[in-house]
Amino acid sequence: LVTGVYVASAIVLLSFLINPQRPPIFGARMGVLVGALFATVLSLRASEAVLGTTESVSLVDKIHIIAMVYILIASLITVLVRKAYESGKEELAKRRDRVGLGVLGISFVLINGLVIILAAIAG
Repeated sequence: LVTGVYVASAIVLLSFLINPQRPPIFGARMGVLVGALFATVLSLRASEAVLGTTESVSLVDKIHIIAMVYILIASLITVLVRKAYESGKEELAKRRDRVGLGVLGISFVLINGLVIILAAIAG
């Protein structure tokens, strides 16, 4: 039920390898992020159809929400990177992309692992 959201999250991480120095490439990178968000929302809807709607937030819901927050953060980083390029700060832009890729990638895996472990402990 969460394979789609994990693939979308991997694509979000891959978007950091797209250099948004030129406006058409920036637009393409933002398009990738919007597509990942759309895929995550569709995945959430599909999982609700399988599991049914509940009053509480399920593990599957939490994973989808985490992914949506990460997509938002990746979008903000992309805008900051583009602004740095526009200001002539190419090294700063490249550093933001590298740091964004590393921090988001590692923290996404750790947070998802923690959420899954806590759900397993809770039963």
